Amino acid sequence: MSLPATNFQDSFPTHSAMRGVLIRFPIIALTAVLIMIAIRYLADPVGAAAQVGIAITSPGGMIVVRVGLGALPLGFAAFFAVCLFSEERLLSALHTELMLLGIVMAVRMTSMAAAHSSETAKLLVPEAIMALLCIAAMQLKRSGRKVSYRSGGDTAALAMLRSESRAPLLAARVLMGVVAFAFIGSAMTKLAHVPKVVGGLVHDGIPEAALVPIAILELSLAVLYLLPRTSLLGTVLLTGYLGGATVTHIIGREPFAPPVVIGALLFTSAYLRYPELRSRLFPFLSPQSAESAAD
Repeated sequence: MSLPATNFQDSFPTHSAMRGVLIRFPIIALTAVLIMIAIRYLADPVGAAAQVGIAITSPGGMIVVRVGLGALPLGFAAFFAVCLFSEERLLSALHTELMLLGIVMAVRMTSMAAAHSSETAKLLVPEAIMALLCIAAMQLKRSGRKVSYRSGGDTAALAMLRSESRAPLLAARVLMGVVAFAFIGSAMTKLAHVPKVVGGLVHDGIPEAALVPIAILELSLAVLYLLPRTSLLGTVLLTGYLGGATVTHIIGREPFAPPVVIGALLFTSAYLRYPELRSRLFPFLSPQSAESAAD
């Protein structure tokens, strides 16, 4: 049973304002983080670098730190801040933020695997949460366009809706790239017999002779995951592999955040790509259920 038009008109501004805040929240949060990083390295590059174990021994090194860790984050912050005040640029900002977070997480996980170090593993959790918030904001933005169009939108609104309907697929592809990059990077470190990787696996009870077979397995699963025809099979197999990796980390008394985070990104990409998965796992969120509840 549909609501009276007057009630909808009265409640729409409140819902619209709340939706706008939720959509902008990931952008505001990242902008604040980037500004804090930029101020820290622009004001005191030597002290800020020393806190993370980086020694600056020349004026040229100080300039590199100020540009790379000060000016670059500040430039991104300025871009996101401008997008906050434009409805048309919000989706572009969310896409950019998701891509930026995906690249950061992929490089972080690959570097951790190469150095067999978990010093910055705790940062994966907030980065993954921010990526998921970006995806949720994209979904909210898309659903908002649907409401606008159904309540009297024109041809331009329909065209914009069709454009934004591709946002979940784009987000899924970004997450797929992050997961595949992590697995391929992990396989490369094993094939190269990086000393820290070998030492860490031996410490976990995995013999050095098993490195090459494990690397081949990781590459094979990554290929299955990336190929469209076998992507669903690759998703299932990678999920099982990550479960075993998590247990291995727990047995070796090492942080198990990396495989858990990769697993969360893997599941999120599958959730966005396969509508049947959403209807099976969360039937109460399906459009049919929502329509029947409204009636």
